Amino acid sequence: MMLESQRLVLRPLSADDAPALHDLMLRNRNFLKPWMPASTDETYTLEFQSNDIAWRAEQWQQDRAYSFGIFLKPAHSLIGRINISQVVRGAFLNCFLGYWLDQAHNGQGIMSEAVRTICPFVFEQLGLHRIEATTLLHNHGSQRVLAQAGFRDEGTALNYLQIDGRWQDHKRFALTREDWEAWLQRQS
Repeated sequence: MMLESQRLVLRPLSADDAPALHDLMLRNRNFLKPWMPASTDETYTLEFQSNDIAWRAEQWQQDRAYSFGIFLKPAHSLIGRINISQVVRGAFLNCFLGYWLDQAHNGQGIMSEAVRTICPFVFEQLGLHRIEATTLLHNHGSQRVLAQAGFRDEGTALNYLQIDGRWQDHKRFALTREDWEAWLQRQS
């Protein structure tokens, strides 16, 4: 499975990608710390990254989660990840969106492009109806990414996630298939 946009290729990571992911994580450890759940030194080992890639492949096979590496064209260098997780079927048809990007590529519209690229996969290929995403209250860049893809702000969730070792409030965003179709109409 490979998704493409003008500047990006989104594809599942393979065992061969573990060294590049390991390097990316090491380079961005301090940058990502305030935005991620607390981690240990083990998280930043090649073995951990290899195991994580394998675990995410299992989640894909079980229709629980779908993880993609974000690769910059034309060199296809790994610069981040975008994940669809907590897939719920039945009457809900919902999932959660999460993502992160190499610090060197922030502020260039890359994550906005990645989010817009993954939405058709969620709605058309997975057949889901709703995507949810949350951001820390002060993560204005991520909030812009979601707004630019048509997500609507659904309010604040207090003490929502433990990020960087403490429970923090988050803004909640959502995009339904109907919202996405209306957003596409406005773009054309």
